[in-house]
Amino acid sequence: MRKRFGPILLFMLTIFSLLSSVSVTASASQVSHAPRVLLAYDSENRATGDQTKIDAVQRLLTSLNLEVHTIRIDQYHAGDIKRLHFKAVITMVNWSQAKLTTSDFAHDRAAFKGLKLHIGPSMATDERQSLGLTLSPRYHQQYWLSDHTSSARQLLSFSESLAVTT
Repeated sequence: MRKRFGPILLFMLTIFSLLSSVSVTASASQVSHAPRVLLAYDSENRATGDQTKIDAVQRLLTSLNLEVHTIRIDQYHAGDIKRLHFKAVITMVNWSQAKLTTSDFAHDRAAFKGLKLHIGPSMATDERQSLGLTLSPRYHQQYWLSDHTSSARQLLSFSESLAVTT
């Protein structure tokens, strides 16, 4: 009886390992089909703790089953948006004094035809024009955020200056 148990155990282990490798291969192929998103930021701005904003956006996008590639704008290589087949490009400005509008990234982003999102201040002119936005500056304002369907209201933080889209 012991002689029969060894080959049966070996056979069962072989079947189990084959089944496990099939499920790993299937889950790996699902990850590779996730839409690719480029998250390009100007600065981590560690002086004000803004590196946590980049982490939060990365986690949010990953939770939406997106393949996120994060890069600092000054480390971007010309043509990467097209070469790496991104479905969306997110520009994140953490430090508006950086002024990286003449970069290879700005040129490639302007030519990109997919989804674009801008987070933060200092939206580039080509971004505003492509979205058809006009920015109106507001100074020393505080606003209410309200939902008319549920009558929910929330007072937003006071801001010394902000740009409102019109």
